[in-house]
Amino acid sequence: MVDFSRFAKVLTEIKREFNERISKFDALKPDLELFNNPMGVNIQNQSAEYQLELFELQSDSIFQAKKNEDISTFGKLVSNRFPKLRNFAVKLYSMFGSTYICESTFSALKHIKSKTRNRMENDSLEACISLTTSIDIDVQKLVEDKPLPQISL
Repeated sequence: MVDFSRFAKVLTEIKREFNERISKFDALKPDLELFNNPMGVNIQNQSAEYQLELFELQSDSIFQAKKNEDISTFGKLVSNRFPKLRNFAVKLYSMFGSTYICESTFSALKHIKSKTRNRMENDSLEACISLTTSIDIDVQKLVEDKPLPQISL
């Protein structure tokens, strides 16, 4: 007969950790709704910090015309017109990007550093990791987002 009682503690711990992580996602639900569809969220359900800018955004005829297009509304926000919404979007967007980068780097590290390669120097390890991970940089977007440089004569 198999004794499954030894797994009870592990399963209880997994269940506790899973519930803890799910509760964190529940707390993020309003933020995710705002991030996903700023033109369609109920303004009253959002943080008071964003309500005025959301009202202006949803009332803007240009954004109303583009709300059904397949583009990121937040990507088109002008920083000086909707600074709070822009900062909110950047913070939320960076959360997902950071998680992905961490996960992919850890995965690469796990494959690079095996039993037979456990004595690698830090420099060699860094070089191997940089070869396996990459971040795509949209130079055109960066240039477009920056104001024109000041030219001194």
